[in-house]
Amino acid sequence: MSTAILTSPASNKPRAMNIPPEAAKIGLARAVASHKARGAAHIAAVGPRVIRLRKLGMTMQQIADVFNEEGMKTPTGMRYAVTQIGYLICHAKE
Repeated sequence: MSTAILTSPASNKPRAMNIPPEAAKIGLARAVASHKARGAAHIAAVGPRVIRLRKLGMTMQQIADVFNEEGMKTPTGMRYAVTQIGYLICHAKE
């Protein structure tokens, strides 16, 4: 059984893990798919509201401020900023 070699983000030194390379690839694919699914679900849930607020004449900053005042978080647990609102506007369906 071979060992996958990963690097530690802090030191960039290699560290060995007892994970077969095939399993590491599958694990990465699952993680990417999960991340994309979480993002798609977030767009579907929040996107229509962003579009409605934008049509009412609110700026992206005002929308971000409303979401932050309501305690809403991005899928990664961060506060909303103009960039996230712009992304939602570009990818949301009405």
